[in-house]
Amino acid sequence: MLKNHVAPFLTKKGASLHILVETDIPDDHPIWDFIENGSYQSQQLKMGRVPSELTQRYQFNYLVVDDFGFRFERDRNEYAAVASFYESDSQSIIADLIDFFDELERESSNVQRDSTD
Repeated sequence: MLKNHVAPFLTKKGASLHILVETDIPDDHPIWDFIENGSYQSQQLKMGRVPSELTQRYQFNYLVVDDFGFRFERDRNEYAAVASFYESDSQSIIADLIDFFDELERESSNVQRDSTD
């Protein structure tokens, strides 16, 4: 599924995807096939593993789409979200979410597969 949606996006000029995960990704997860066999430049897809001591400082989960939209869950363990796209009054929220993401990304380690079966 990821490959079907993300691969076409990453073929666009200037497109990039930054993902932060909070747990290790199992070796048999389908994302590894996409990462290892994708037809994109390595700088277009960046994945980081947030250190567990940082994940304990917040409970929310979110997605930011460029500078025009976001989806936010107050509790990462519940599926109750608010979303806003192309709303001018959301710009400061989006900026704050991007700043927080950048902070987490700086503290994160590269995601690597444990084995290459």
